[in-house]
Amino acid sequence: MSEKSRRLLDALTHLPDRALDEALDYRPRRRPHLRWAAAAACLCLAVGFGAWLLPRLGGSQSAAGAGHDEASEFLHYAGPILPLTAAEDTAVTAARTVTLDFAPWTPQWRDNETEAGGDAEYLALLEEHYPEGGRFVASDDLLVTDEYVLTNPAGADETLTLLYPFAGSLTMGAPYVPTLAAEGSPLETALLAGGYSGGFAPVYGAEDGGLWNLSPASWEDYQALLASSGYLASALGEAPDLSQIPAVLYTFSDPWGPAVCDDAPNPTIRASYAMDYGRTVTLSYGFDGGSYDREAGLQARSFSIPRPDALDAGRRFYLIVLGDDITGLTLSCHGTGGWDTAPAVEGGATVTRTETTLGAALEPILDGLYGALPHPEGSPMEDEALFDRLYRGHLAAYVLGEDAPARYSDGMLENLDVANADRIFYLAAEVTVPAGGSVTVTASFRKGASYDFSCVHTENEGVRGYDLLTAAHRLALTSQTAVLEDRGQIAVVRQNFGFDLAAGVTRVALDEAVPRYYLEVRRADA
Repeated sequence: MSEKSRRLLDALTHLPDRALDEALDYRPRRRPHLRWAAAAACLCLAVGFGAWLLPRLGGSQSAAGAGHDEASEFLHYAGPILPLTAAEDTAVTAARTVTLDFAPWTPQWRDNETEAGGDAEYLALLEEHYPEGGRFVASDDLLVTDEYVLTNPAGADETLTLLYPFAGSLTMGAPYVPTLAAEGSPLETALLAGGYSGGFAPVYGAEDGGLWNLSPASWEDYQALLASSGYLASALGEAPDLSQIPAVLYTFSDPWGPAVCDDAPNPTIRASYAMDYGRTVTLSYGFDGGSYDREAGLQARSFSIPRPDALDAGRRFYLIVLGDDITGLTLSCHGTGGWDTAPAVEGGATVTRTETTLGAALEPILDGLYGALPHPEGSPMEDEALFDRLYRGHLAAYVLGEDAPARYSDGMLENLDVANADRIFYLAAEVTVPAGGSVTVTASFRKGASYDFSCVHTENEGVRGYDLLTAAHRLALTSQTAVLEDRGQIAVVRQNFGFDLAAGVTRVALDEAVPRYYLEVRRADA
C-alpha cells in the first residue's frame, strides 16, 4: 500500500461524526445477545463477565439464491455488480454506464509446451490428453467496465472520497479486484472490507430482527448490506479490542509417541478435562478431534503427532479457555484418533499454562492460520493486517456470543471461514471534481458467473448468470445505461435488461426504480 493510500485509509477511519450519524442512530429491533457490551459504534468489545458466553445455540443458514421473479436462483451465486457511492453526502451527481463484455468467452488456443513450462512429466500428461499439441479454452467470466461521469453543479471545486463496493472474498485473484481510474489515469486506492455479513458485532435485520451470521446469499442480502450504515461503519472501523478479555492459554509442545506401526497407524495425543459448559468456552488450534459431554461436564480434544520428517514437525497446539478454567487436565496417547476403539500407548507432550488475554493468546494462532492459507498474488489475502482484523471481528461476532452458529460449537479456530467467506469490499479513492465541471471515473475488473453445478442436472445446466444493482445511496445517479458486448459468444436465456441481439439492441437505459437487473446466457454454439 502506498503512503497516499495509507493516509487515505487513516482519514476514512476518522470521518467527521456526520458521516456515521446513521450508524450511531441505528436501532436493532431486539437487543443483541452478546455477553460483552458494544461500544464505539459497535466496533470495540469490552469485558462483561457477570454472566457471559452461554453455550452457543446455533444459527440458521439461508438458502443460496440469486433473486426472485423470472430470474433463476443459482446454486452458486457470485454476487452482483454494485454501484459507486461516496463516504459522505455530496452535491456531485453521476451518470453511469456499465459495459458487460463477453470477451473472455472467446476460445483461445492453449499450447501444451507453454502450459507445461518446462515440466517434462506434466508435458507428457498434456500430450496424452491433447495430442493435437494443445486445446481451445474459454472462460465464463465477464469483463466489466463500470463508468461514472461525475458532475459538480456547485461554484467551488469539491474533493470527495469515492467508495467502489464489490463482492468477493479475501482469496479472490487479482483480476477480480477492481482498478479505479479518473480520466484514464489510475487512482490511488485503499482497500476496506466489511465483516462476514453483519460487521464486527451482530447486526440485526430491520425486517425480522434476525442475526445475519452468514455470507450474503442473494442480491437482496447485498442490497441490505449496502444500505446498512452499520456495515460500512464496520469496514471503516477497527477490529474489536480483545486485549481486555482474560483467558488461560494451554500450549502443547514436543509431543511424542510410538513410531507408526500396525498397532499405532496414527499416534494421537488426547487432552481430557472437566469444565462447566455454562461458564466456560474453549477454543482450540491444531486439534483435529474432540469429545463433548455436556451432561457429565467433560470434554476432550486430540491431535495427531506430526511425523519427524513432516513439514509441521515441531508445531505447537493451543487450547484457549475463557471464563472459568478447566480442571483435571490429563494427557494420554493412543494408536489412532478413534475415541472408543483407539488403544492406549506410550506417549505424551509438554503442557504450559499461561494466564493471559484473548488478544495475546490469538497472536501465534493467527500467524499460523495466515501462513497456512493461500495468498494469491494481488488478492486481498496478501494484506496480513486485513486478515488479522477480519478474523478477530469474526471471532467476536460469531463465536463468543450465544447466538453463534452451531457449526462453531466445537470451538476449532481453523473452522472460522474468514478467508473464503463472501463479503463486500470497498475501494476508497479521493477525486476532485471542478466547479461546474465533470470527471470520468471508471472501475474495471473481471466478474465471475453464477451457475448450477453440472452434476445436479437442472434446467440451468450450461446457463451462466450475471446481475447488477442500481441503488447508489449517497451518490445521486442521474442516469444508468447498460451496454452488451456479446462478441457472438452467447445466446440469451432470461433477462430484464431489454437487450435484443437479433435486432442489434445492445445498449439500454436502466430504471433506478428497478433495484436489480439480471442476464442469464448460454454459449451460442451449445
